[in-house]
Amino acid sequence: MDRQYGFNQITGFPLASARREDVLRYRFSFEQVPELLRQMQPVLRSRQDFFIGCDVSPCVFEMYWRLRELVLCV
Repeated sequence: MDRQYGFNQITGFPLASARREDVLRYRFSFEQVPELLRQMQPVLRSRQDFFIGCDVSPCVFEMYWRLRELVLCV
């Protein structure tokens, strides 16, 4: 993935040539979740005074597209 024009751009698809069995065995990494949640602590301290919204990006469709590659059938 490369940063271009202020956005992350896909430059490769790690599962593009994977067999079906390999794709079904793939598991997302969750090691960084505790650290990411820890970084939210300062924001959460203000939850009584402010509305806290978040943007879950990429969406699930985009995450799978980035792993496998989107193939358009026209």
